[in-house]
Amino acid sequence: MRRVLLIFAVLASAALWAQSAAAEGALKPLGQDLWGKEVESLEFKIPPWMSDNEIRRVNKIKEGAQLERWRVRATIRRVYLLGYVENVVVKARALDGGKVHVRLEVFPRYQVRDVTVKGNYKLNDVEIIEDVLKMEMGDDFRVEDVPRLEQKLRDAYRDVGNLKADVKINVELTKLKLDNKADITIEVNERPTFRVVKIDLYGDLVPYSRSRLLRVLKWKEGMDYERERIDTGLNRLKTWLKKRQHYEARVSDIELDDEETADVNEDQSEITLKLRVDVGPRVEILYDDECFTCAQKKWKLDKHLDVENNRRFTRYIVEPYAESIEQYFRLRGYLDAAVTGEFEGGVDEDGRPVKRLLFLMDKGRKYKIEDIDFKNNPSYSDGDLEDEMDQGKYFLPEDFDKNLENAVAFYNRNGYIQAKVIQKSAEIDEGTGEIFLTVVMSEGPQAIINSVTLNGNEVLPDKKFAVTLEEQDLVPGLPYNPFLVAETKTRMIAKYLGRGYLKARIREKIKISEDGTKVDVVYDFVEGRQYFFGNVYVHGNKLTKKHVITRELFITSGDPFNYEDVFASQQQLMKLGFFNSVKIEPVNPDVDEEVVDLIVDVDERNAGYIQTGVGYNTYNGYQGAFELGHKNLAGHGRSIAFRTDVNFRDETFLFDQRLVAITFGWPWVARLPMDGELTLADDQRNLIGYDLRSLSATVALKVEFPKLFYKPARDAAERGGAFAVQILGRPPGLRVRA
Repeated sequence: MRRVLLIFAVLASAALWAQSAAAEGALKPLGQDLWGKEVESLEFKIPPWMSDNEIRRVNKIKEGAQLERWRVRATIRRVYLLGYVENVVVKARALDGGKVHVRLEVFPRYQVRDVTVKGNYKLNDVEIIEDVLKMEMGDDFRVEDVPRLEQKLRDAYRDVGNLKADVKINVELTKLKLDNKADITIEVNERPTFRVVKIDLYGDLVPYSRSRLLRVLKWKEGMDYERERIDTGLNRLKTWLKKRQHYEARVSDIELDDEETADVNEDQSEITLKLRVDVGPRVEILYDDECFTCAQKKWKLDKHLDVENNRRFTRYIVEPYAESIEQYFRLRGYLDAAVTGEFEGGVDEDGRPVKRLLFLMDKGRKYKIEDIDFKNNPSYSDGDLEDEMDQGKYFLPEDFDKNLENAVAFYNRNGYIQAKVIQKSAEIDEGTGEIFLTVVMSEGPQAIINSVTLNGNEVLPDKKFAVTLEEQDLVPGLPYNPFLVAETKTRMIAKYLGRGYLKARIREKIKISEDGTKVDVVYDFVEGRQYFFGNVYVHGNKLTKKHVITRELFITSGDPFNYEDVFASQQQLMKLGFFNSVKIEPVNPDVDEEVVDLIVDVDERNAGYIQTGVGYNTYNGYQGAFELGHKNLAGHGRSIAFRTDVNFRDETFLFDQRLVAITFGWPWVARLPMDGELTLADDQRNLIGYDLRSLSATVALKVEFPKLFYKPARDAAERGGAFAVQILGRPPGLRVRA
């Protein structure tokens, strides 16, 4: 979706206009006469909260360079990706000397700053803003969406019985003039709530009375109309009928716009509900008492047959049900299980319609595998092959064949690439029900790796892959494992991906000698070109500041593109604790560009939290803990937490303890990946013979060494002075306290 919006924005906003010097106010579409001319001067018309430096960083239209289409398109796309941009327009004016003056205009996208609701009683502010409108502070806002939001709120009031509710949404943009915020006021006139004055139940209700069904629905005449209450009642009735074996019952839905299900009197604010209920016959699923256990009859077989979700029971369903029951028992070792079914329609002893499905079964003997005897398998024992098969104790032909494939694959992994099963048979002891299986193998010769050749790898020499080949046992003299060839290729490609060769490809060729004992493996490399990280754009952050996100990235513009750095950056951002999800994707995945721009798309979560806990042990007695905190104060990634712990015993013990602590966290102290932490604590203990109370202040520095030794952090450390260099020299696991 983002890609579609981006393409649309580029196409829609890339209207480049030229303004004649002689007629300053007349704009006209740019003709061919201005393309390719030198840009003498460049100006930006941007919102006051955006910086010129940010625009210049992504701008491809340069003073002294020619005015070219690709530069204009690239500039518009990059400015749009900065976020909070609704439209981008580039204008040009012809100057003397065959040069042009260019102006870049940026039109902002607005964000929700404040939402005020007036006149609401039935729905509270949270229900209107969060549940109905799905609106949060910091969300993107378009004035064009106002009619849709108004209708959405009217529909919500309609669902709670206020069918005449009037909604008006007023928007005030850039109230402070220096930002792109929108202040929204929602004015509601709820008007009267509609009442259900009559409930008309019709259809085939037998054997239940109208009052009985209304009690199940929990509806009554005179109640206020609420969509949730209506839907809940209908679902409750459908479930109730199924529990009474009315599987074919039909219950209509209620729609206010459908005259067959509701009659709405707008003048009197009254509603008449019309509910059709066709109870239908009772469906009895009966099983032979001698052939089925109680648990099977009560719930296992009905669940296996999925009886509740079948809406039509006729004689034609008996045979599929019987086959399904047979399969149920065959999976449990009853290979000879045979089930027959009968269908009967009529009335019960009370004269009510009923359908009966009766199933009779002959389970037969329960068979189990006693032994598997492998023949012609000198290289491996029967036990080795059985371990690979993982055969269960019951015999199923289809499962047994799959397990034999596992045994053949075991041979293949050890160089016997021609191994196969040439015969299999089963002998059954009718007296005990034991099955003796015989499998005749043909192992064939063992194939040994003769050579491994790498062709076309210029960027990475053969020695770069030596360790990988040894780890994969893909070296001359070892048995040939065909499954490791593709896996080794994947690992070698990963080395190229880590260096920015995103389109590196490797094709494997396998040459087997005529006698099948020697294998030559050849890998042909197509390295392709190297790709690099470009600009990084951040989207989705409503509270979190952009620098809080970018400082956690293992991505530097100009470095070779590396997916490991991308994945590490995603994990690092998730560790912050205030994002539901993080996606880092190329801006134009379908465009082959040497410099790859990335979008970091985050989904923020509520960074505030409350944690509580209680416990008891014989030493400390009763324990309780409570913590209240926030992990992202003002969007800067700073944290604060208030915690209290108490231990106490009953009156026969003297021991008591109470701890109250406030902790403030400050990430990236001195712009280095070190988290500062200040803790103020009040610890009071009542011991035998005396009381002890201590007040303390603790300062700590926590260092993340992966970030500390990442290139941008090292550069920052060098600028940070002797202390930063000293920190870099400390061993892993450092925790500095002052």
